[in-house]
Amino acid sequence: MELLSQLNAEGTTIVMVTHSQHDATYAHRIIHLFYGQVVDELDGML
Repeated sequence: MELLSQLNAEGTTIVMVTHSQHDATYAHRIIHLFYGQVVDELDGML
């Protein structure tokens, strides 16, 4: 996760797909999908 955070700080956009609530806390934006449909969008913790 440190490498992804560093790359993002340098301006690289990271798209991460995870089922982990813990890993999702690193995100600036969280999009919840259900059967391929967006059901919720949240501002991340950073």
